[in-house]
Amino acid sequence: LSETRTFGQEVAVSVRFFSRLSLSGNYTYLNTKQYSEKVSYDGREVPGQPNDDLYLRLEYDANVFARKSSIYSEWNYTGTLFLDRGNLNEIPQRNLVSAGLQGELFSGTSLSFEMKNIFNRRVEWIALGREVRPGISSLPRAVSDRLGYPLPGRTLYLSLRSNF
Repeated sequence: LSETRTFGQEVAVSVRFFSRLSLSGNYTYLNTKQYSEKVSYDGREVPGQPNDDLYLRLEYDANVFARKSSIYSEWNYTGTLFLDRGNLNEIPQRNLVSAGLQGELFSGTSLSFEMKNIFNRRVEWIALGREVRPGISSLPRAVSDRLGYPLPGRTLYLSLRSNF
């Protein structure tokens, strides 16, 4: 990259209510610009960096059959980002929701079940700014990570953890 300017803010929060319910999260805002002698790059966003990134987790802790257990839900929003210096290859914003359960089986061993991408989001739409043909003003793009690799749809995880 040529010369760049990045300005941003980040805030994190963690709050517990009634000793059982907790809310935690963080938000990052970035304003990035490239400065270049090449007109096609000058003033464009830095690739791989979304302007907005938000993560929230709501968790409820309980005792079930005298064992520590919890249930939680997570929400992750990532704003639009670009994969190239000219800002032509766009990864659209994404909203992903996950949820899970975790329970202690016996001292030091727990079992958890998690569902990621609950709403099976596989495609987001990129607005074109104008109609390219009648009725077509956006294009589909696979929900992807920051490198452009498609993310899976609804995914289930079952985990057994043990501390020795």
